Amino acid sequence: MLHVRDEQIPWRVRLDVPVYWEGTGTFQVELQRLVDAEEPKLRDTVQAFYLKGLITKDEAKSIRPMMRISVYDDRPLSNRDHKPLGSPLPVMRFQDPRTSYEIADWVYPSARN
Repeated sequence: MLHVRDEQIPWRVRLDVPVYWEGTGTFQVELQRLVDAEEPKLRDTVQAFYLKGLITKDEAKSIRPMMRISVYDDRPLSNRDHKPLGSPLPVMRFQDPRTSYEIADWVYPSARN
């Protein structure tokens, strides 16, 4: 719609980013930093639609592509209860309700047998 090639779009439909566990606080800061870097790209796309006359001013205020963050915890498992070692991953909420967060179900490589 904006007459740009796919590689010119400033955001990706799917972006996989490893975040190495150093503790709950570090995880939260790093994940927030990633969200803060990606959300403006989505808002810029809405602004570009508005400037091209593809959406109204009211629509530009109320729409933005959804961002869903799926976290896969692949830390080593405990031999006792087969859960990741360390603290559970924190539940996070973001300022924009169009950004959602889930701790996804994950089949650990060591538990696939």
